[in-house]
Amino acid sequence: MKQEITELYAHVKDLIKEEIKHKARIIIMGDFNASYDDYQQEIKSNKHSWKNSIFMTLKQYGFKDTNNFIWVNYEIIPDLIYASTNKPHVVFTDHSVVTVYFSYDNIFRIKADEWKTFTELMEELCPSKESTYLSNSRSLNRLWNEIKKQLPESIVYFKKKMRQLSKILLQLTQKKLPAYVDECKRYNYINSKLAIITDLSYRLNIDKPNILALSILEFKQFVKDLFNIVTIRFKKKDKEYKTERIKFFVDK
Repeated sequence: MKQEITELYAHVKDLIKEEIKHKARIIIMGDFNASYDDYQQEIKSNKHSWKNSIFMTLKQYGFKDTNNFIWVNYEIIPDLIYASTNKPHVVFTDHSVVTVYFSYDNIFRIKADEWKTFTELMEELCPSKESTYLSNSRSLNRLWNEIKKQLPESIVYFKKKMRQLSKILLQLTQKKLPAYVDECKRYNYINSKLAIITDLSYRLNIDKPNILALSILEFKQFVKDLFNIVTIRFKKKDKEYKTERIKFFVDK
């Protein structure tokens, strides 16, 4: 039994290492028959059991939190638009259903002839000694990380702010709100996000209220409204940029 489990853990670790090279967004779900509570105690006593070594791997590679052993690496967080837990209606269970919305470009539906056209154009526009032929979406992902560096500052800025605001909203789900009933915790939390809000309000020329005086529910609503404004602005800038690029290629 020990050998099978350690081999499984090693396989999971190898998969994580390989996918991180390609900047993958990773979700790990499974009951490893390991105890996270025991693992926490082992950390305090500086003793580590092979049974719970999977948690060491997840921590090593920056995976965040658990919900019935659903783990995600940090890279997936910025693409979250919204997340919540809901009561399932299809099956009878004491578990909740996790509902998550992501913002991403669906490159997986690109057809073979479209891949060919795209890569031929890349060969023409980006000549190099090494071929830029993109055989699959993973190859495109690596290239995209380079292209992204050339995007207009406004697009990168608003995308970053969307991620920051969505992360705040994830920290203020209905289940987590009671943690901020304490006045001191409420103040400290809002104060820790003040730089994000102030910078964004200045950029958008928005008259913000006295943020530190808001209740946690009022602050959450303000962040929601701000997120909607940023999303609209991002889509507008993104559309303008894409229209500009299309015109460039058409004129050429």
